[in-house]
Amino acid sequence: MRLLPVQVSRAPVADATTLEVAIPRGMRGRFEAGTDVDYVAALERSAC
Repeated sequence: MRLLPVQVSRAPVADATTLEVAIPRGMRGRFEAGTDVDYVAALERSAC
């Protein structure tokens, strides 16, 4: 398994089940809790 350097913070919305992920390249995304981490990792790889 490859671990990605990410910073996770709560999204600035009232829904506590949404998470915002920011990767070092500056890409940010909001995902529902329970989103497949492999999907998030694939997005990071495609941002290269």
